[in-house]
Amino acid sequence: MTTESGVQLSPEHRAELEGWVAGRNTPQKLVWRARIVLMWVDGASITKIVQATGKTKRAAHRWRDRCVAWLCQAV
Repeated sequence: MTTESGVQLSPEHRAELEGWVAGRNTPQKLVWRARIVLMWVDGASITKIVQATGKTKRAAHRWRDRCVAWLCQAV
């Protein structure tokens, strides 16, 4: 699925990330990382991501960039 961010996230990847967010036993560092990626792919602004996750812009940009690298390897 293509979004405003121009990144495609397969249904399998989306399900995996959403599972991390919903999982009660998922370490919190994975939860906020997954939330950053999901929000970014859905077209949220960096400001909205920072407000929702409580992380810095630097952290949000870092995980966005790592997501792009991860998705490029998966294709």
